[in-house]
Amino acid sequence: MRVVPLAMLPGFDESPSAVQGTVVNISKGGVCIRTDAPLPVSRPVRGEISLQAEVAVGLPVLMQVRWNQKCSAENQYLNGLQFLV
Repeated sequence: MRVVPLAMLPGFDESPSAVQGTVVNISKGGVCIRTDAPLPVSRPVRGEISLQAEVAVGLPVLMQVRWNQKCSAENQYLNGLQFLV
């Protein structure tokens, strides 16, 4: 999964940079991804979920970071993202 923080919203002045992550689980309300760094909680992000099929398809999604947690014994983080639309 590729995630890009949205910088154009009020209160978020940092320039956006893409973050790569691996989907741990997904539900109708959101997705949990594993990343090398935590995503800022409450931050709106634009994401693209890649679907593996005969033809590669990227599903665009708008989400908000709800929580993150450091993985024990690894230098990675779990991030909970809620679907907004």
